[in-house]
Amino acid sequence: MAFWLAPGEKSFGRAALNRSVLSKHQVSKRVRIGYKKLANVIEYEVSFRVPSGERHTFAQFEALTGYMPEEFGKFMTFRAETGKLEALSDGPGEQEFPVVLGNEGGTHAMGIFSPDQPSPGYETVGYGRFRHVAEKAVKWNCVFRTRNAKGIAPGDYRYRIFVAVGTTEDVRQSLAALAADFAKR
Repeated sequence: MAFWLAPGEKSFGRAALNRSVLSKHQVSKRVRIGYKKLANVIEYEVSFRVPSGERHTFAQFEALTGYMPEEFGKFMTFRAETGKLEALSDGPGEQEFPVVLGNEGGTHAMGIFSPDQPSPGYETVGYGRFRHVAEKAVKWNCVFRTRNAKGIAPGDYRYRIFVAVGTTEDVRQSLAALAADFAKR
């Protein structure tokens, strides 16, 4: 993977810490369309490989992101305990419940769910949402974190994520089915 900044570049006044353009970190994904009887669900298995020889005490993995046109400007959150969608501000930021973005008519929506959320120690975040006004775009993401003062272990960090697409009601039903399926485990 490439670093966010090239050596010598700055972002918001902070200089890049990396000494090369490309890292030794690797990302891999396996994508499947459909999950059990949910044909409108896309399953992602995402793996980040942290190489040996590097010392990190914190890692933040933005495992999956959905950028969509501004027409998907209705922000909602899915609450597994009720099986319902609730209105959600456009943030920006993260919260602990799955995010759904849809159009006003409810004919098009996309939602994110991960049975691997929340990351231990980060129970109030993990599902982000953002409105990029100038770019006329909206975004959801699914973020995982790990911290260890002695250093995070090198190796693979794997996450399983599901994206539901369809009408707002299709997405709600799919998220409810996923939440129920993984609650049994």
